[in-house]
Amino acid sequence: MMRFTLLICLLFCHSVNAVEWQDLSRQQQQVLQNAQQNWTDLSQEHRQKLILGADRWLAMDSGQRQQIKQRFDTWQALKPEQRQHLKEQFQKFRQLSPEQRQQMRGAFDKFQKLPKEQRAKMREKFQQAKQKNQNRRGNKGKPRRKPD
Repeated sequence: MMRFTLLICLLFCHSVNAVEWQDLSRQQQQVLQNAQQNWTDLSQEHRQKLILGADRWLAMDSGQRQQIKQRFDTWQALKPEQRQHLKEQFQKFRQLSPEQRQQMRGAFDKFQKLPKEQRAKMREKFQQAKQKNQNRRGNKGKPRRKPD
């Protein structure tokens, strides 16, 4: 029993100990330099997520990194309410079944392959339909005005 306890301790003790800043490679430190000042305040779970993100970043080629930077800049340029809306939409997407998510991805891929003009027309039709639905929902329970 003692050997078993010792083995379990040896296996899991490493994960219990927090990863200290000096334990990171120079490359990881460079990627995570903005987190250095608060590193000791971060939970072990948060540190692990940051380390995984840094490792993914280091594994990317320059084209992938550039694409991520552009996406980040776009995200940063959004208004807080736009970000919140996107977060909510993402959560709704994550709640779909795997089959539904795959179906949505397939539809999006098809949409992306359409000519630019056709996509613009479809967006316009979608916005019109969305506006009609909002108007209908907004009028529910309200008496209709009679024309004078």
